[in-house]
Amino acid sequence: MQVLNILLDGAQKITAAKYAALMTMVEGKKEHFLHRGMTDAQIRAIGRFPSGEKGLLGFVPRSRQTVHTANLAAHPQANGGPPGHPPMKTLRAVPLLNGSLSFGNLYVSEKEGKTSEFSDD
Repeated sequence: MQVLNILLDGAQKITAAKYAALMTMVEGKKEHFLHRGMTDAQIRAIGRFPSGEKGLLGFVPRSRQTVHTANLAAHPQANGGPPGHPPMKTLRAVPLLNGSLSFGNLYVSEKEGKTSEFSDD
C-alpha cells in the first residue's frame, strides 16, 4: 500500500491535478481504490467507490488505451459519475499493464489552480 500511495501522490504532483485516483485490480476485479482531492463531504455524498467494471473504469484496462479527454461527458465510454461526485471535465486515465496482465488504472483530472486541461507534454 505504501508504494501505491507514493505512486498516486507522485502522479498528482507531477501533473498538478486537483483529483487523482488509483484503482488496482486482481483477475479483473477491483482490489483497492485510492484517491486524492475530494473533501470528506464529497466522499460521504458519493457513498461508495466505483466497482471498476463499467464506464471508463472498465474501458481503460479492457482497451489497454490511455484516455485523454478535455470533455469527459462527451467520451463514448463515459456513463456519468455517481450523485455527489465532484464535477470533472477533463480526464487522463492510464492502464497499468505488465504484458497481458492489467493491474489497474491511474487517473488524474482537472489542473489545480490553473486551466482545467492537461497538455500532451
